[in-house]
Amino acid sequence: MPISTKETSWGNQKPVSVISSARINYLQEKLLRHRIVPERLDGIICIFGIDSKYNYGMQEIINFIFLGFFKKNQSLFENDDLDESAMEDLVVFIKHHSVHIYLNPLNSKYLSKYITNWKGLRVHCLDEAQYEDEDFAEEFKIRSFIKMTQSCKRIGVPFSAFGKIQKFQKLEIESWPLIQAFALDDFKSGGFFTMVKSVFDVSPLLDYAYIDVPCLQDTIVKSVKQFEYQWEAFFSEIDRVDNFISLSEEAVFTTFKIYFEHGKYTKYDHTSASIIEKPFILFGSHSAKAILEKVNKSKVEPVTLGTAGKTGKIARHMIINVIAPNSPIRCKRTYFIGYDHQVFKLADEKDLECGEIAQDLKVLTCLYMLLVKVVNLMIKTYVTTLSPSKACNSVLEELPEYIRQSNLNLSGKYISYLASKGSVSMKLTAYDLHGKPIALKENVPTSCVKTAEVTLFDVPSSEHEKKILGSIAFSETFIDSHIQHASKDTFKSSFIVLTQSVPQYHVWSKLKLDLKLSENVQKFCNSNPECALGKQLIFNEKVFIYLYSDHKTPIFCTLYVYDYGFVILTPSSGVIIIPRLQIANLSFYDGENFESIATLVIQCNPGFSINLPAPLQTFNSSFTILVFFEPKTSAYKSFYSSILREWKNAKINPLNILSEISKEMESVIKWVTCIINSKKFGSNLIKIQNYEEFEDNLYVSSSGARILPQDFPLVLKNEIQTPSVYDPKTQILISIIGGQLGSFKDELAQNLVNLSSEKSKWILIKAGNSKESFSLSNFQNNLTTVANDIKTMNSMRIMLVLPFNVQLIQVIQAIYNHPNKMVSQAFHIGSVSFCLDQNMCFMNNNLTMPLILDQCAEGVVDNIVFTGSGHCLKIEKLLRTINKNVAFVNAEKGKIHRSIELDIILSETAFNDDRKRLSRYLTLPGYITGSYIPASSDPVMQNEIIFLNDALERYRLISQLRNLETINSNLYYIEGIINVKDSSRLQKLIFWVPSGNPQLEVYNLKSEQAYILFYGTNLKVSDLKNLIRTFATPLPKKQPLRTKDSLTVGELKTIHKKYHLSKLPPGYFYNGSTFVDINGDKYEYHPLMDEFIETYLSEINQTIKKHNQKISQEKVTELFA
Repeated sequence: MPISTKETSWGNQKPVSVISSARINYLQEKLLRHRIVPERLDGIICIFGIDSKYNYGMQEIINFIFLGFFKKNQSLFENDDLDESAMEDLVVFIKHHSVHIYLNPLNSKYLSKYITNWKGLRVHCLDEAQYEDEDFAEEFKIRSFIKMTQSCKRIGVPFSAFGKIQKFQKLEIESWPLIQAFALDDFKSGGFFTMVKSVFDVSPLLDYAYIDVPCLQDTIVKSVKQFEYQWEAFFSEIDRVDNFISLSEEAVFTTFKIYFEHGKYTKYDHTSASIIEKPFILFGSHSAKAILEKVNKSKVEPVTLGTAGKTGKIARHMIINVIAPNSPIRCKRTYFIGYDHQVFKLADEKDLECGEIAQDLKVLTCLYMLLVKVVNLMIKTYVTTLSPSKACNSVLEELPEYIRQSNLNLSGKYISYLASKGSVSMKLTAYDLHGKPIALKENVPTSCVKTAEVTLFDVPSSEHEKKILGSIAFSETFIDSHIQHASKDTFKSSFIVLTQSVPQYHVWSKLKLDLKLSENVQKFCNSNPECALGKQLIFNEKVFIYLYSDHKTPIFCTLYVYDYGFVILTPSSGVIIIPRLQIANLSFYDGENFESIATLVIQCNPGFSINLPAPLQTFNSSFTILVFFEPKTSAYKSFYSSILREWKNAKINPLNILSEISKEMESVIKWVTCIINSKKFGSNLIKIQNYEEFEDNLYVSSSGARILPQDFPLVLKNEIQTPSVYDPKTQILISIIGGQLGSFKDELAQNLVNLSSEKSKWILIKAGNSKESFSLSNFQNNLTTVANDIKTMNSMRIMLVLPFNVQLIQVIQAIYNHPNKMVSQAFHIGSVSFCLDQNMCFMNNNLTMPLILDQCAEGVVDNIVFTGSGHCLKIEKLLRTINKNVAFVNAEKGKIHRSIELDIILSETAFNDDRKRLSRYLTLPGYITGSYIPASSDPVMQNEIIFLNDALERYRLISQLRNLETINSNLYYIEGIINVKDSSRLQKLIFWVPSGNPQLEVYNLKSEQAYILFYGTNLKVSDLKNLIRTFATPLPKKQPLRTKDSLTVGELKTIHKKYHLSKLPPGYFYNGSTFVDINGDKYEYHPLMDEFIETYLSEINQTIKKHNQKISQEKVTELFA
């Protein structure tokens, strides 16, 4: 099979084979193990390209399986001059525990990296030379398709795609070229596909709401980017408005309305019942509860900002609800109008004074920041508990306490307000990838995007009794991921907030007095190099700042630095002036190198909070602002040249140089770096805090892996772990050897024990026999017995040889998951080896024998031992692609010749190598807990053993076996220990049927009884015995006694010739040619012919009786035991 062998490292580049394998498992769980019809489906057929007339459903599922490869690589096909029809020449048939795939030499080079970890993989692919014959290649594809579906009666077809619903019609399926070819007489498939098979449409079950790393990346790059762009357009539009007070809800909302409605129309009808929630913008008191309840059901008359406040005055806040069309991305924000803090007085000039902050505005901003806090708490509670009810209850429990601890005046009034019925609404809603709400279950991880939302309805005014200010709301869309612990029902959880880049807090200082203050402060700073804050050190530099609070959005602003203070002009909070006398601590962190962002940490005194933006006024605020200096900018250079040294040596409030920072601050710096880089290098860079950590968690959790706690650093960070070390005093070392039939695994094991006897003591144990299926309980009982028997012996080692019909992963699981943990810990798996004859791997046309690829998978096996003669580059390349870390060992007929090969096979540490443990976790999910279900043999293989009592004839045996491939295509392998008549010594028979070359050689070991083992499909013992009879000398048979009727014409002529001259009876004469009686009648035979016949029969029957009696007296050996 021409599979590409290009290596990929684990590192940050996550192997697509693991992700594709997890998606295959998702489809198997959702469709094949789902009872959509009275009986389960046997498989799902996926036919790509022209062979399914480019069916939408088929294209969608193929792109899902191959992670959007065909969607994303159209330009690749064109640039490389690839034949698009050949690239789309692809068929996938998904069964319960195996997957068939038809490829060609062209597309296999691109697709092989996706399929290497598929469980039960069966690859149908021609060599390049074979594929050049178009007729042969087309026939091979049809035969492969028939073979894939041969044993299946109930087949699912993904007929429709999302947004492209088609009526399911079997006649339409029958018109597909590959389905038509199925019914051709030449292939003897039994008739039309939809008549021979029961075909069902599985499209309604396929929402592809499966979130893994590629899906997440598509969501980020597409939905979130578009979502962020709409918000940017919204802010730009607001900033261009001159008459801010005259703004109407309808005018402000136009951008979001077009975005939502146009997007909805592109997919499905805008009137669809699935549209439950609509986007909106409501000003001030027009956001009352009654209006909010009405806005999703009917049209609400818009109002203007200047009249939407209490008593008909200007509104001081607005609620914005934005929903991405056909997407789960959405968020609510409450933004404010007017200064939310008292600006520190910079000079005695009246132009730089800030008016008194309205008490109601303080109430709204304070309550809103508490909403931000409880929503973050709500998200964290759900992620840690997986309980929607606990997440919502956390709001009711904590919000009153937050208000009580806040610096909000009249806190008792607002605690009473919260206690009133219907004042608070908490919602935790899950959405599929198309924005449709789905149910959340308690204590069950759900792979979907979620929104946490809290709304305070009808907030009462603190200035006017019985007046309401309107409602405030905040929501975030997040996605969570949970890796299950192997040892208990707990999770390693992670989450990211997808709407994080939408400012959580924003204040428009667009009123006349506010605008005048901002303009005057900027004018003052630009024209006064010295002021009350001292000499100006940094002038008018653009930097990012971060308010270290529950408000989590970096702000791009203008910075002025003086000897004794800072002036910061922000678009979201107006003017911030901080004198150094009000700074409790001033620190600096310059990163790991000169390419890193430098961070200035300004921690203010708590008493200065009234002069800080609202996000820093909450009760548990650290009153800290982070200022980021981007490398190679003038601000960065100025800070290092003019400020750093002087401030480090200052006597009052010196600058502290940080060598280490908290993980939280490290995360913020990393996030801001991403935002800066996205502005430099393009908008496709991901700007979400903790994204990489979350992606690592999601990559592992979507594979279904269950991880031991000590291995989390390995699977999440690829950190090198100290491997499990064999302790000869307390543990028994096991080397496991498996192999296919005819692989000389028993001979290899015996040779290994003999060669290593000088160094250490090995016990050779055979785990069961090939005639019986693997019994987990029996094997584990045997382990207990072995552990008890040899626990007193130090440095004891076991060579465990498995029957060919036992999968390595079954034994590995059985050891790790022994019910007695003491027994499990008593064994240490040193290495696992699999033996195969490289000349006996392919059934036909590159299709490997069942389960060979699973037995040789990465993480399962450490060594592949080739016991055949010569080299087979085809199988070596294929196995290297499947398992890039495996060691190849050549040991013809099980004979080891080099000490290094002995050390490799008997290694004490190979199985516990970090890369292999990581592979086992990701590609064999659940093996550590015993829940992994191994692949099933496809086709189902049988082995029948027939014992013999008599010797066979060499020449008959060889000649019959050489013709066997054309006589019986269901037989693949024959082996046995037999007697032949021309030798007194036992002979070993080995015959790989496709080769047509049976081999007999002297067998020197003892054997209790001669036998022949047959391996193949649909085997019948009676047919096999008939075949064996042709190998032996035919037994002499008793002859039946002759009768007159049994005589042949020749015999009659012989009798007549002998007696035709005998004396004639009276009345007859012979005229020279015939016999004539007295009446003139003529006869051909003598008149006494009957008497002559009786004499003949008497003589010959006497001979027959003697023959039969002799046979009866001979002792005949029965061929079969």
